[in-house]
Amino acid sequence: VLAPALGWASRHRQQLRSTGSPLPFMLARLRYMQLVQAGSALEALVYARTRLQPEALAAEGELSGSLALSTTHDSSPSQQMKLLMGCLAFAQRVPASPYAHLLDPSLWAAAAQRLSVDGHGLLGLPPTSALAACVEAGVAALPRLHKLSTVLEGKYVETWKASRQLPIELPSTQAEAHHSIFSCPVSKEAATPDNPPMLLPCGHVLSLGAIVKLARGSRTVRFKCPYCPVESTTVMAKVLHLS
Repeated sequence: VLAPALGWASRHRQQLRSTGSPLPFMLARLRYMQLVQAGSALEALVYARTRLQPEALAAEGELSGSLALSTTHDSSPSQQMKLLMGCLAFAQRVPASPYAHLLDPSLWAAAAQRLSVDGHGLLGLPPTSALAACVEAGVAALPRLHKLSTVLEGKYVETWKASRQLPIELPSTQAEAHHSIFSCPVSKEAATPDNPPMLLPCGHVLSLGAIVKLARGSRTVRFKCPYCPVESTTVMAKVLHLS
């Protein structure tokens, strides 16, 4: 079961290490425990020296204190290596030993999830379906929007339904935040396609609406940046695209 995943991680080892991914160590640890549980103590020892220990050394420092590697508090790779080597004394009897937590099914689930995240990441894709993310965000927003529609009068409901912006702020998790949002330091408003962030020659960024007000609606009138002495015009500002 692990062979395809181990092969993929081996082929992309350098890319995974550059991102600080713990996947190679997580997979090597699962394979090591398979050998221990099968009673292949000598084979497990050789595997630990040739594969497991190098992956642990590579992961050390990057994963210190990460709970993704273990269900215990001894989660750094070096601490894990001590536990993994200690369980050799209980080959074929690990479930009834003090090292039973090393067989926790959640470790397989964590490795599978990490493989999915890293695989999508190396391909430049999000780890979850875009459609699923939209549906989840919509379902979470529906209760608040329904309550809002019952409070507002009919004409106001039709107005905000036709708008590209919602009249209230909806909570979202970090996993649902796929795009950066610019908030103008002058107007205190979030940028929109109609009011994009604009980069001034001095390097400061304001919203288009704020720049138009500073320039009094003219494209050629010079105005001073609110945050430095540099002067510029509306035509000198460039639209800033945030991903």
